[in-house]
Amino acid sequence: MKQEKGITTTSVIIYVIAVLIVISTLSTLSTYFNKEIKEGIKKQANSSTYSTFASYFVQDVQEKENKVLKTDTEQNINYIEFSNGNIYKYSQIEKALYKNDVKICENIDNCSFSYKLDDNKQLIEVQFISGEFKKIGNNSLKFYLNTY
Repeated sequence: MKQEKGITTTSVIIYVIAVLIVISTLSTLSTYFNKEIKEGIKKQANSSTYSTFASYFVQDVQEKENKVLKTDTEQNINYIEFSNGNIYKYSQIEKALYKNDVKICENIDNCSFSYKLDDNKQLIEVQFISGEFKKIGNNSLKFYLNTY
């Protein structure tokens, strides 16, 4: 009796199952990878929004003889006004932050300003939320004005 060589039905079924397992594993890994990349890009965008705001705000805070004139909230607009004439406004409706009526940041969920005297220095506290990026409570931004 001759031994037949070739592919049997059983071996075809085993090959198909093995290929399906490999394809499903690669698909799961690819889906997970794409999800993580999208979340990373979103977090980076929120972080860059904060960096943009902080770079503008620090310039005014570090300016010599600059003081806070007032902070307030009027008609869904929270703002802080400095003695050098710069005003930072956060619009809850537009979810945007303005410096002197020029939009500097958008996609901000919340931004509020407050200040108080602390050891004869003006302390400015900024609560900032953009997506999952949160600077609130004990982690809020705190700036001391250079009044020397």
